[in-house]
Amino acid sequence: MADQKQAEAVNKTLEEEVNKTLAKQPIPEPKQKKKKSKYQKLTLAMSIFMTVVMAGSVIYAAYSAWTQS
Repeated sequence: MADQKQAEAVNKTLEEEVNKTLAKQPIPEPKQKKKKSKYQKLTLAMSIFMTVVMAGSVIYAAYSAWTQS
């Protein structure tokens, strides 16, 4: 019986301590995604275009070397 009362007292003490800690540090809200700016979209499009052009030039050079030999 005494153990039960002591356990309940400890549980209440822990609960109060946890509630105080949570009250001090509220749970942060999830961050909202920012929209990409016009320049970020343009940079992405340019990088994809340059990658395609580079890959095309490598394929063209390989095909050109293969047909000339």
